[in-house]
Amino acid sequence: MREDWIGRTVLGFAALAAGRPALASRHWLRALSETERDGAPDPLRAAAQNNAGVAYLLTSRIGQAREKFTAAERLWAKTAAHIEAADLPLAGRSSAFHLHLAMHHQEAFAALPRQRYARMCAAALTITKLNAHLALRASGGRRKLDAADHGAIAALSEAFGERCAEIAILQDAFDDATGGTAASRAYAAYQAKSAYPNARQPRNERGLGADVHAAAHLTALVHPGLLPNARMSAQTLREL
Repeated sequence: MREDWIGRTVLGFAALAAGRPALASRHWLRALSETERDGAPDPLRAAAQNNAGVAYLLTSRIGQAREKFTAAERLWAKTAAHIEAADLPLAGRSSAFHLHLAMHHQEAFAALPRQRYARMCAAALTITKLNAHLALRASGGRRKLDAADHGAIAALSEAFGERCAEIAILQDAFDDATGGTAASRAYAAYQAKSAYPNARQPRNERGLGADVHAAAHLTALVHPGLLPNARMSAQTLREL
């Protein structure tokens, strides 16, 4: 199921990178169907709901977009609670040195994977909230950025690195751009994430950890300039 969802989701990013938002929307709505089977893990469902919300935004179906973002936020919050309670194994190669440290610092080592996945989950939730704010703006609502929104870049950087595609999209938008070449490069970077070594299932990651990793990295942030009839500017973002 994870592979099917990743494959369809990546096709959506490839379509956006090629300047074909309608095709991206179709891929993401089909990807959502991959998670509607019985037993789909919550992280994949959360990312799929968010991406479907983006698909609806790109095709001017604002009410449906807002419903999807609300569902995604609930699922990311549920995933965060699961991470807090889960007994997660350390990812990465083991060595005598690392085993020695783990034996003598079990509590600290046990917290490492939980913290890493919690950061990914927080970043994905941040992306979903930013998308939801855009949906509210598109439907005529107005809302000031709150403290959590002002921390968006920090949350994204902690989870994905300061040069991640998500930050590139935000910075391009704040620079008063309109979703052109820079945005296309950012969506191509999303697409490339799935080609990184171990990106689909990193070494020693199974179950919840692998699902959170895949879902968080492929949770789409929409560039406001891609919205139909969008008049994107830095001022637009400040007024969300």
